[in-house]
Amino acid sequence: MSLNDTSALQTKAKRVLDLEAAGYDLSSAKAQYDDFLQGCSFNTQDCDDSDWTVFEDPSMGNCFTFNNAAEKNATRAGPIYGLRLIAKTNISEYLLTSDTAGMRILIHDQNEYPFPDIFGYNIQ
Repeated sequence: MSLNDTSALQTKAKRVLDLEAAGYDLSSAKAQYDDFLQGCSFNTQDCDDSDWTVFEDPSMGNCFTFNNAAEKNATRAGPIYGLRLIAKTNISEYLLTSDTAGMRILIHDQNEYPFPDIFGYNIQ
């Protein structure tokens, strides 16, 4: 591997970081609701962290599912009655080895386990 091969260096650094991270408790580094959402509404009503269920995905870290308990229903059609989010990415906190900056979104049925790494869409 040449020191001028930035792609190879990035891949090697990512492998080393992954191995190092495996030995540490990273729970405090995982995303929380307030880390990525500045605003949220559904059916014209504000939502908060109690409307979200957190689960840990092995490859994505903390993931958040809205309305997992099926308590909320839209009363009308149209964009203001659906789920509306204002999100932030905190790019300054990303590692240099990160492939992308942004988030991944997946719309799934409440009785389905989400697989964001397979079925999700990148939002940048």
